[in-house]
Amino acid sequence: MASKKLSTRFYKSISKVYDALDRMYFTSGGRNPRDIIGKMIQKDKAKVLDMCCGTFANGLAVACAKKDAKVVGLDRSKPMLRKAKQKVEVRSLKNVKLICRDATDTGIKSGTFDYIIIGLVLHECNPDLWKGILSEAGRLLKDEGQLIILDWDVQETGRGKLKFLPLYICESIVTPKYFKEYYYSDKRIFFADYGFELDQMERCDVTFVASFKKAARF
Repeated sequence: MASKKLSTRFYKSISKVYDALDRMYFTSGGRNPRDIIGKMIQKDKAKVLDMCCGTFANGLAVACAKKDAKVVGLDRSKPMLRKAKQKVEVRSLKNVKLICRDATDTGIKSGTFDYIIIGLVLHECNPDLWKGILSEAGRLLKDEGQLIILDWDVQETGRGKLKFLPLYICESIVTPKYFKEYYYSDKRIFFADYGFELDQMERCDVTFVASFKKAARF
């Protein structure tokens, strides 16, 4: 984001409509990326971190499907976490913990998690945040753990480009330089620069979901 102050205002306003946008782009056709994430998390008793969780859409799906898993939702936006808390309470989930912290400095013990999910976050970041967030993710993952990335996929068809156009314009305004740099990057190469090796990638309607393992040099 352009600044922390701008980021705070942006997420306070978008928290009110965030889930509506989610439904519009994830359940109106094509495969739902939340389902793909659920399939990638195979351990029933996994420790899962939904990093920069927003309203906790990814972590919620995991927590509901895997009642023996322990799912932590972490975000620095209090409005987003309030929405997340409402979702958790409505479903009476006992395997969820929500914490308000900076994703670049979580204060959590190293090697805690089997899986870390980062959904629709990195396209909004600059290089300093890419490094900070992914370095912290690498520290928090167990050696055999997996990093799961959900983000916007490059559209190649006319239909796809038209559907994604409003979001493309919005994202280009918020972070014009770095959004395009990340969006058009080869994700295998991008994440390799931060110590992760691509394990598998699945493409949905306007998004991709990819799992990575820690490189030996991490």
